[in-house]
Amino acid sequence: MGKLWTFGDSFTAGHGCKPFGPVVNVGTDNGNYHERLYKDYIDLNKKIWPEIVAEYLNLSLNNMGINGLNNESIFDNVLKHLTIFDKNDLVIIQSSTSARYPFPFAKEKTLFGGVKKQKSRSCEIYELDESPYMIKTIFSTNIENEWNDDMVDILQHNNVQESLNNKSVLLNKEKYNTIRNFFIEFISTKKYYEINTWRIVQLSKLLDMIGIKNYIINEDIWPDALYKPDNLIEMDVGGILGYIRNNKQTITCETFYKISDDHPGYTGHISISEFIINRIESENINIHNA
Repeated sequence: MGKLWTFGDSFTAGHGCKPFGPVVNVGTDNGNYHERLYKDYIDLNKKIWPEIVAEYLNLSLNNMGINGLNNESIFDNVLKHLTIFDKNDLVIIQSSTSARYPFPFAKEKTLFGGVKKQKSRSCEIYELDESPYMIKTIFSTNIENEWNDDMVDILQHNNVQESLNNKSVLLNKEKYNTIRNFFIEFISTKKYYEINTWRIVQLSKLLDMIGIKNYIINEDIWPDALYKPDNLIEMDVGGILGYIRNNKQTITCETFYKISDDHPGYTGHISISEFIINRIESENINIHNA
């Protein structure tokens, strides 16, 4: 049986529709903040789009989507698995937003100077657990305001896949302003987004060249300066986010505004999967595996 490999951020990982931690904590009072917030919404019997597409195509699923992932890490995650793709596999790469950038932070050290064994899913991409540094994705929304001392632990609360108690990601005013200015002066130009989306398109071409069928789907607005490749599954001019917003299929809409979350709800994941399946079927590609 071939495999469906899906790469992307929370829109592929199933943010809000899948447990954020151990399944045993879902629906109980002893889970983390996100588990408590979503405990009445998460339904383990319902599927997200990678699961629905894999089931329809009779492919086994390797969902490599990770909440909060930036485009560089998505690219690197595909690159990491490049040598193990098979000719019977299908690869779908979901590009992320331009509002994220990865920064290295020193890991917290033990009393004797060694590096503590800390692991986050984003670090697993690079398999560098012995490195004294960890990669932390920073969101543009985290650096919108002028610095104040209450922001010292802001990085501990913007990615549920990482340790919330990791003191090594504390900020000071100098670091914060450096990062903030970097976003204002460079990331906001959108050139960074164009470059990273271009890299994903080039990686897709490489997959084509070695005989791996693949598609690209975009979470955000496709860069104006970049041509749209033939294998782009564009659901809306605003990407997946625009598609589910326009069709009122976000978690916010599905919970009648009890949870404020623009990620796809279960109906959104069904619609996304149908869009992908219809595109594949329209090309008459024999991806089904008996």
